[in-house]
Amino acid sequence: MNARTDQASALPPLRVPRTLYDADHEAFRQMVRRFYEAELVPGMAEWEDQGMVPKSIWKRFGDVGILGAGIPENHGGSGDDFRFLAVATEEHARVGLAAPAFELHTGIVAPYLVHHGTDEQKQQWLPRLASGAVVASSV
Repeated sequence: MNARTDQASALPPLRVPRTLYDADHEAFRQMVRRFYEAELVPGMAEWEDQGMVPKSIWKRFGDVGILGAGIPENHGGSGDDFRFLAVATEEHARVGLAAPAFELHTGIVAPYLVHHGTDEQKQQWLPRLASGAVVASSV
C-alpha cells in the first residue's frame, strides 16, 4: 500500500441524501428485503443447480406486489410508479441474486403492453403478469 491508498481508505464513505424515495417506497423496501431474505436466498443455490426458479416463487412475487409496479390497478397491478420497481431491483442486487429476472418481466415486458398493447391484450395479459400466473422472462 502507498500513502495515497492509505488516505483513500481512511476517508468515510460518501453519503448522498436520497430524495428520490418517500416513506411508501421505504416501507416497500423493507417488505421486499424480508421477502428476498426469507423466500429467495435460502433456495437460490438449489434453483441455480436446477437451472430454473420454481413457478411458485413467481406467484409469491405477485402475491406480495412486486410484479405489479407500473401496471394500472384496473389491470391487476398496483398502479405504483417505476420507483417501486427500482426499489425491488436495488434489493435484488443487495442480496446478490441474478434470478429470477423479475426486472425483465416487470420493467420491460409489462410496460410494452401497458403503453402499446390493445385493450384486449391488456385485459388478457396484464393481470396475469401482475399476479405471476404468467412469467415473461426466461430465468
